[in-house]
Amino acid sequence: VALLRDALRLKADWLRTRRLFSSGLSHPLTRPFLERLARDGSLDVAALTVGGALAAVEIGLSDAGAYRSLLTAYDQRFAEGAPGHALTARAVEAAHAAGSACFDFLAPADGSKARWASGEVRLRTTAMALSWRGRLGLCGYRLRPLAKRGLIAAGRLRLRSRGDDTASVRTRHGAVLRTQAVR
Repeated sequence: VALLRDALRLKADWLRTRRLFSSGLSHPLTRPFLERLARDGSLDVAALTVGGALAAVEIGLSDAGAYRSLLTAYDQRFAEGAPGHALTARAVEAAHAAGSACFDFLAPADGSKARWASGEVRLRTTAMALSWRGRLGLCGYRLRPLAKRGLIAAGRLRLRSRGDDTASVRTRHGAVLRTQAVR
């Protein structure tokens, strides 16, 4: 349970420094649920230490010939040495040695996971609102792509008004959308 708590703390630190948000990790039931799995011995937990200090933690589930990686977190002090990648390599080897035919990085797909992947399964999200708050949230979720296109269009408009080649629009989450004129 202590390593799980360390992993959640390291991941929260990583998210905070990048001004990112994880709806799964921020849910109030996530920590108690994972702690219960850890106490029951249902989680596979691996750690990498450097000079006695925790550098990275991998948390996952093994079942039916597959390993599912729930969380990989690392201490940013060791980022230059890529401890998360080193631990992932060991976790892939350990899962294979234990008889797992599949190492599943789970959604969402991102660059760090794609480097390891030999294939992917496309997913489709279906959502149903059960309350007015749910309908409001679902409306925001569905309008997000439109808002992104609007920000990009605003960047292009700034380009034209300044006679410049590039423009940037910063979102409230800290992301930067960069637009460049194509000629």
